[in-house]
Amino acid sequence: MAGMSHHFLCLLSPSFIPVFLYIVSVLKRGAQLVFRKVPRMPTTTEFLNSSTPEEFKALLTVYHDALQIKAMLKNKKQGESLESLDKWYQEELGEAVASRSPPHMIRKELVRLMDWKLSRGKFRPRLIQLSESNEESLVKSATEKGIKLAQAGKIEEAIEALVVLKGVGPATASAVLAVCVPEKCCFFADEVAHAIPALSKLKYTNSEYILLNTELTNCAARLNNESGNGCEKENNEDQWTPHRVELAVWTHSLLTHNKPKLLDSPCATCSQTSTNMGRIETSQNLVVICCSKTVLVYDRRNDASRTLNLDIPETPVESNKATDNDETTAQGSKNQVVCARISDDEKYVAVACEPKTVTVWCTQSWSLQHTHNLVKRPVSVDISTDSKVILVADKTGDVYHFPLKGGELEVTSVCDDKQEMSPESESQGNGEEKSNVPALLGHLSMLLDVVISQDSRFVITCDRDEKIRVSHYPNSYNIQSFCLGHREFVTQIDLLPNHGNLLLSCSGDGTLRLWEYEKGQCVAVMDTREHTSPILHHFTKYSEERIKQSAEATRYLPDYPPLRCFALYPCAEDEYLVATVLDKIPSVLLYKIIDRKFNYLSTTSLEGLPLALTWLNAETLLVQEESDEQPLSVYQCEADRLSRLKEHTLISVGLDHKHLFSEGGPGGVNMDILYKQRYDNVADYLKKKEERIALAKAVEAGLVPQPPKKGRWE
Repeated sequence: MAGMSHHFLCLLSPSFIPVFLYIVSVLKRGAQLVFRKVPRMPTTTEFLNSSTPEEFKALLTVYHDALQIKAMLKNKKQGESLESLDKWYQEELGEAVASRSPPHMIRKELVRLMDWKLSRGKFRPRLIQLSESNEESLVKSATEKGIKLAQAGKIEEAIEALVVLKGVGPATASAVLAVCVPEKCCFFADEVAHAIPALSKLKYTNSEYILLNTELTNCAARLNNESGNGCEKENNEDQWTPHRVELAVWTHSLLTHNKPKLLDSPCATCSQTSTNMGRIETSQNLVVICCSKTVLVYDRRNDASRTLNLDIPETPVESNKATDNDETTAQGSKNQVVCARISDDEKYVAVACEPKTVTVWCTQSWSLQHTHNLVKRPVSVDISTDSKVILVADKTGDVYHFPLKGGELEVTSVCDDKQEMSPESESQGNGEEKSNVPALLGHLSMLLDVVISQDSRFVITCDRDEKIRVSHYPNSYNIQSFCLGHREFVTQIDLLPNHGNLLLSCSGDGTLRLWEYEKGQCVAVMDTREHTSPILHHFTKYSEERIKQSAEATRYLPDYPPLRCFALYPCAEDEYLVATVLDKIPSVLLYKIIDRKFNYLSTTSLEGLPLALTWLNAETLLVQEESDEQPLSVYQCEADRLSRLKEHTLISVGLDHKHLFSEGGPGGVNMDILYKQRYDNVADYLKKKEERIALAKAVEAGLVPQPPKKGRWE
C-alpha cells in the first residue's frame, strides 16, 4: 500500500507534469486519427447507378489491370492464359462471327469461349468436355438462331436457343451473345450480377440474366443520354452498350475487393493519355517533340526534320536486339508516345510508348537499336550522364533500369545481395518472354517523373502522393532522403545544371520548390497564386463547365489549377530562367532563380493552351500549344519579358507536320485524374440524426404518434 502511495505521489510531482501533458497530447492525437472522417469509396452498386460517363470510361482504361489481378488470383498453370483468351474474346471472336453469312460460331470457337469463361470464374473441366462433344452442325444452327433472335431483341428466346448445346447454360449462352450482339446483350458475370441487390444469391437462371441485362441496358441508355450519344451513333466507339457497361462494372467490382487504390481518382489511373509532363526534349543540336503517336526530330546542324517510325507490334519483341530498319516515317502507329529523352552525348534517343515499350534510337542513322519491354505502361524515362543506363518509371510506382546500348547491365554495387525478381517481369502472359529485369525500386503510388543525379549516385522520383524520394543507385533500398513539402502530386522534377545538389520541382498545389535533395531540405518556395489573379478566370470557367457536366466533379476539382510543367535554363552563374505553365490557362509565367531565391519576372498570354515548353537558348522559348493551326510557337525573351515571333524555323516545322499533332486527339494530359476524390460520409449521418431528433421532439410534444420500434435486422 505504501508503494502505491509512493507511485501516486510521484505522478503528482512537478517534474512529471510535462511527461503527463505529453502523454495526453499523444492520446488526443491518436483519438483524432481514429475518429477522423474517412473517405468512403462508392460501392459497385452505387457506381452502376450514379456514376458519370467519364467515370465509366475511366474504369475501362484499367480493365487490363483488373484482368491481370484476376489472372493472378486464378493462377492458371495449364492451357492458354486468361490475358490471351480475353484478347481473343474481346477483339477477334466477334469479328470472326460477323464475317460469316449468316453469323454463327463453330465448335472450336465454342470450346475456346468455354475456356475463357472458366478461366474467369469457377473452373469445371467437365464443361470443356461437354462443349467438345457437340456436333459441328448443331453448334452452327444453335448459335445462328440465338444470334438472330438477340439481334431482334428477343433475348430470352435467344438464351433458350443456345442452351440446347451440351455444357451451355444461361451464363455461357450470355458469353456468346455478349460478343456477337454487344449492343443488346451483356455477359452474365458474377461480379456484375452482385451489383444488383435482387441478384445477391445467384441460381444462374434465364430470368436472372434477363434482369441483369435489363439493368445494364438501362444504364447504357442513361450514359448515352448524359454523354450526348444518340441512336444514330451505333458504330461509334463512345456508344455505351450493355457489354461495355458490364466490363466497367466488372472492373470496379474486382478492383474494389483487390486493389481499391486504383479507384482513388476520377479517372482511376493513367488512361490512354499519358501522365508524363515532358513532351519536348532539347540538346545542343537536337529538338525532339512528342506528337501523340510519333516523334518529330529537328536537327539544328543541317536544318532537317524527320519522324520516327513507332509502328512496333504490341506483341513484345525480344529485348536488346538491333534492327536493320532505317525507315523513320510514321505509318499510323497505334502507339501513344509518352515521352522522350536525349543522351548527353547526343548519340541516342529513348522513346517511351503506351504499349509497355521503350525504344532506343541511334541518332547517326536514325535506326532502331533496341526495344525494352516493360511490365506496365511507362510514364517517364531518364538517361545517365555517362550514357550507359536508361531508367524507366511506370504508372504502378516501379522504376526499372536497362543498358542503353544493349548487352549486360554494368553497375557497381556495394552489396552483393541480389534484388528479388518481380514475378510479373518473367512473362507477358502470351507465352513470349520478356526481359528478366527486376524492379530497381518501387513506390506505393503512381510515379510521375524520374531523374538520375549527374554523378549517377542517386535516383530521384516523384509521385502522386506529394513525395519526392532520393534513393541511392544502384542500391535503391538505401534511401538518402525525402523532400516533403508539396501538398499535392508532384508533376515534374529536374536538376539544376552546374549545381548538382539542387533540384527544382512543380506540383498540383501551384508551387515551385527548390531543394537540397541530399538533405531533403527545401531552400526556396514560389507560390504562383501571387501572380495569377488576372488569368484565373480561364480555370474558373473550365471548373464551372465540368461541374455543369457532372456534379461529381466537385469531389476532385481544386480551387486553383496545378502546375503542368516547367522549363529550366542556366543564363548566368547562379542564375536560371524558369518558364512554367498552369493547367487550362493559356499563359506562361516567367521566373528567375538568383542565389537560391525565386524572382517573378512576367506573365505572357498564349493563343492556345500550352502542352509543353523548352528553352532553345537563353533568349528563345519553344512552346507546344493545343492548336490545329500552329502547334509550335516560339517566344523571344527580352528585358525579362516574352514576345511572340512571327517567323522561326521550328514554327515552319510545326506547320509542315501539324497533322501529326492532331492525330489521336489533343496530346495534353487531363490533370484531373491526378487529384484524389473527396468523399463526405458524415453529411448523410448528420442529416438522419437531425431527422431522428426532430421526430423525437414531435412525439414528445404529441404532434405525431410514436412510430413502431424496429428490430435490429428489420
